[in-house]
Amino acid sequence: MNWSIFVGVLVGAIIALGLAYLIASFVVGQEVAQRNLQGIFPIGILAGVSIPFLFYFLSNIEYLWFTLAVLALIFVLGSIVNWFWRKRQTGLLLLNVGQTRSHWLTLGAGVIFTSLAMGQTYILITRTTETFAEDNNLLLSQIVFNWALAIFFIVNGLSKLELREKAICFMSAIIKWDEIKSYKWEGKQGNILTTWHKKQFLGFPNHQSFPIPAHKKAAVESILNEFLS
Repeated sequence: MNWSIFVGVLVGAIIALGLAYLIASFVVGQEVAQRNLQGIFPIGILAGVSIPFLFYFLSNIEYLWFTLAVLALIFVLGSIVNWFWRKRQTGLLLLNVGQTRSHWLTLGAGVIFTSLAMGQTYILITRTTETFAEDNNLLLSQIVFNWALAIFFIVNGLSKLELREKAICFMSAIIKWDEIKSYKWEGKQGNILTTWHKKQFLGFPNHQSFPIPAHKKAAVESILNEFLS
């Protein structure tokens, strides 16, 4: 096994966690970002260690990358359909908070991946047959995977934070009222809503933070008091 790849992926995972922390600090504040980092750091390092080994043992499987890319696209499309279906089960809309900073950052990531996927698609279309035949599997895999990410980020970025009759809908997450244990307002301006949940999934943090526009805080607080008091 090429240990330079292993070290590179591990360093990449650490850098990704650092970037995630910086973005989270901008969106929800430093205090909340530190708590989130403490929750996801072990999982991030575990992923950084295990991914190189996984790809090493699977690298001899023909069309591996293309298969994984197609599976990623199917997963994204399936999760979007499931999200729309689950959202319809959450009852009447009580308050449309709208798009937050998290939504705009997610939408920006979607635009980046869309541009990348469109550029790669154009290259694929304009290539000669001889050139295309050499590395078509890798290029196709990149195109499919980038389109999957583009669709995921754009759909989530265009969604809105909604408080509904049975749940809070935030991007692809649907948090039912009876799953929330407690909540707290955080941040320098006191407009970062953090909810703690009764259940924890596979070691992931059991809390979620939402940046709430200041002019919507009173309306959000009123609904929280109704369902969580």
